[in-house]
Amino acid sequence: ARRWYFAIGSMMNKVSLRARGIAPAESRPAVLQGFRLDFRYEQGMAFAMPDPAASMHGVMHRVTPRELVVLDRIEFIYSRATGRAKPYGESEEVPVTLYVSAYGQDLPPEFPP
Repeated sequence: ARRWYFAIGSMMNKVSLRARGIAPAESRPAVLQGFRLDFRYEQGMAFAMPDPAASMHGVMHRVTPRELVVLDRIEFIYSRATGRAKPYGESEEVPVTLYVSAYGQDLPPEFPP
């Protein structure tokens, strides 16, 4: 069964995803609750950091379990996590898979780790 993947940065772009072998069945802008957007390193890499008082915007993509495995390989410096996002214009939150810093708040000082 397909699942919702919450994307930030270049992973919001369906063209970028297709170039990596991922073809979402559906994509929707949404707000992720309980996380904040953070940027680290000289490359400006985006991270979703847990923060119960925050929210962040991104795109939800409907992907297959196989595509999540592909994402695991692409997002190798992150850990898979779950959250809840609210699509724009809707009142109900839905469960999503997202990638967060594998280091939590204790990120290494330089990249690659």
